[in-house]
Amino acid sequence: MHYLRRSLMLVLGAFLLTGSTSAGLVSSDNDHRITYSFGNEVEGRIIAECGIFVLTEDYDYNVTTTIFLDKQGTPYRSVSRAEFDGVISNSSSGATFDHFARSRTDLDYATGELTVAGLTSLIIVPGQASLIGADAQWPPLPNEATLCATLA
Repeated sequence: MHYLRRSLMLVLGAFLLTGSTSAGLVSSDNDHRITYSFGNEVEGRIIAECGIFVLTEDYDYNVTTTIFLDKQGTPYRSVSRAEFDGVISNSSSGATFDHFARSRTDLDYATGELTVAGLTSLIIVPGQASLIGADAQWPPLPNEATLCATLA
């Protein structure tokens, strides 16, 4: 949630600082929209220390946020779409596991209602059930003990 708020504030702040509504703004009869996209590539992030081996992950992610403004320029809703593609590596066995996530987050500014939809996180484990992430970070990961036992 803090990540989403920070992203929305950065987008809105950049819009207000430019003093211009032409860059990145699409008008319609009902509202205005500001769309902001960012992404990153990360290599070697340690996701679990498992005694005799370490699990690391290389990944790319992209987040696109659209903020909807009424005719007076007041934001009333935002929609964020996030895509994550990664590979988890076991330092001991050299085994790799595909990890991907997709989600859509809708925030209604008036009510504060936050809706998250879509696949949040999936780790493909050949010959076993796949792991679905369930923690507070994005993309969510299973707890460290589950990761270590399953990806050994």
